[in-house]
This record gives sequence, C-alpha cells and structure tokens, in this order.
Amino acid sequence: MKSGTKIFLKIIYYGFTFGIGILLAFVLPGLKYYEKLAYEMEYRLNNEKYSEAMCLIGGYYDENIAYQEAFDDESGIVLFRAATLIDSPTDSKQQYHMHEAYAGFLYCVDDKYLVDRLEDNETVLKVTDADDNIFDIELLNEDTNEDEIYDTITTLKNGGSYVYFEIPKEVTNTISKLEFYDREKKLFKEITVSLNFNHDFYETVKEFIDVYNINSGDSKLNELNDEILKKYVIGSYGDIKSQAETDATIFVLVYFIWIYILGDLLVGRRWIIKFFKWIYRKIRKKKDEPTEEEKDNIYGSDYFTQLVVKVNAPIECISPITISYSNEAYQFSIVLSHDEGYEGKARVHAGSYMNARLECDGYKAIDLPSVLNVRGFKMEIEVNLEKIDEINES
Repeated sequence: MKSGTKIFLKIIYYGFTFGIGILLAFVLPGLKYYEKLAYEMEYRLNNEKYSEAMCLIGGYYDENIAYQEAFDDESGIVLFRAATLIDSPTDSKQQYHMHEAYAGFLYCVDDKYLVDRLEDNETVLKVTDADDNIFDIELLNEDTNEDEIYDTITTLKNGGSYVYFEIPKEVTNTISKLEFYDREKKLFKEITVSLNFNHDFYETVKEFIDVYNINSGDSKLNELNDEILKKYVIGSYGDIKSQAETDATIFVLVYFIWIYILGDLLVGRRWIIKFFKWIYRKIRKKKDEPTEEEKDNIYGSDYFTQLVVKVNAPIECISPITISYSNEAYQFSIVLSHDEGYEGKARVHAGSYMNARLECDGYKAIDLPSVLNVRGFKMEIEVNLEKIDEINES
C-alpha cells in the first residue's frame, strides 16, 4: 500500500472514530442519567420506598404521604405535597418557575394501562374539585412519530411501570376525585380523595416560590431555603448523576482503547502485534535456554546447527533479503525471497557470530541480533523489517 494512501486512510479512520467518541463524551452522560433515573425510580416504587422515589423528582416536598392506596391488581397510587420546577412562561427571562402542586405516581401498572396511540389518543387524568368542577391534566408526554402531537407516556413506553403526574394549585385548589382514562377514553382507575392546598407545607414554601419566580438569583432565597429545610426536604439526584457520569466515562475510555487497537491493526504500524511478538520471543528465548548440564554436553562439541531464519516484512516489500554473519573462523549468508515468505534455512557451524548485516533495498531491520549465538541442533530466529523512510519519520 502506498504511503499516501495509508496516511489518507488513517485520517479518515481516526477522524470518523474520534468524532463519534467526542459525541459520545457529550451525549452519553445525559442518556445514562435518564436511564439510571428511570430504573432507580421504578425500583423504589416497586419496593414501597415512595418518599425516596419522590426525592428523585427534585424541588421541595413533604415526606409525609398526602394520600396512598393499593389496588387489587397490585398497582397503586401515592401523592405528596410538593413545590416543583416547571418551564417558565415565554415572556420570562428565567428558564424555570416553581409552583405548588400535588405530585404523585400511579405505580406498578405495567401493561395494564394502555396509553400508546398515534391518533385520537384519549389518555388523560380528570380531576374533580369539591364543587364538582372537572379539570383535565395532561399525561401524554412523548411524540413518537414527530407530528407534534403527544401519543404515549415515556415511562410506560420504555418498559417502566409507573406514571408521574402533578396537579398544580393554579388548576384547582381542592381535589375530591381522580379519574385515569386510557387511550380509548375507558376509565382505568377512579380514586376518591379529599385534598386541598390549605396545609402548612404550602404556607412554608409560598414566600420562597414568590421570590424565586421574580428572581431566581435573589440572595434572600438562601435564608428562605434554610427555613423550609427545618420542616421539609428537598429532592436530590446527585448520586444518580454521579453514577451515570462514571459509567459514561468508563464506556468512552473503553471505546477509545478499542478504536486505537483496531486502528493499529487496520491502518497503523501494528505496534500491538509487535509488542506481543516481542513478549513471546522473550519468553521463548528464556524457555529455550539450555541448562548448565546441557551447555557442558552440547556447546563444547564440534557440530552444525540447522538455522531457520524468518523475516516479518511489510506487505508492500517484494525485494530479496540477505542476512549474513561471521566470526574468526566461519561466515554464512542466507538469502530470503518474497515467494518463499521470507523464510530460509542454513547449515551453520555452532558458535558465536558477529558482524551482523541485513541487505534489502529501502528497508532496515528493527531487531537483528548484533551477536548471534548459534546453539543446539536446530535454532530459529525471527527478525522484523521496516521501511527506512518510516523509521526516519518517527
């Protein structure tokens, strides 16, 4: 392969794979976070750790459950008094506002609650107040076919078994009944309750919400936050986020290691293969070293060794290779050809040889032994070859 073509392939390969890696580094932590958050939420609800599940929503909430009921089909509903963040109105300079609400979960519904439908999806939560007024609370929150119409609930679509919902104070100040309807507007669950926003929790968070919605950077919020936390708690998902970032970092690191290994094998100089070959040769050399008794029996004798020489040459190399050695009494040369896979044999008198020389137009040996100790009745050596201009460039 020509040098220019090889460089071009390297640029294409590493540009493409590193681009994907950088994209993963930015996107994967968020994906892992939502994946872990959904899994942990599911786990806590299924194990009746309702307050811990509410903690993952964020905002302030009262740990004391406002309402909870288990149904005969092993599903259930739980409600908390909460102050949560929502998107700010379009005319606001702030990204988020905070509001008072009853936040809850309809949990362990699995595939019982049918909510997937692209058209005419009637899924909704109807809330009845103390005066029998009815208000609709939207439950659908994902547009699967990108027609700008919500057609499913994310947590149910992705294999979860719960639905999170909020009933804001701005919709109704009292709650007497909740009715969950499915995609065909069939009643799935009906729950009778007696709730309102006249509770100490909402009185405690009211001033914080008023100040926050005017200026979320107001220094007074620190003092108000401390007052709230004397009685109630604030949600936190820091541990989940930290775990997600750790998992994403490990994944990206492993990805870069693999693309380097693959790149070295496909378009690189195969340093990894050479490294393992070097390790193998070191182990084999140590293993093949004769014992002191063998040295006394063999090395002191006058005999010939069958020397096998193999050269690992670059793919593009087709020139003949000559390897020669000499000492005070003997000399030998072995000519290796491309057609024979650069492997050859010679009958060499046992002994130590110096004056190592390898001849091949445009190429140079990397690890040709400067002193060759020919021992035993059969001996093998392996030499690696590289192009001279590549060595100079490095």
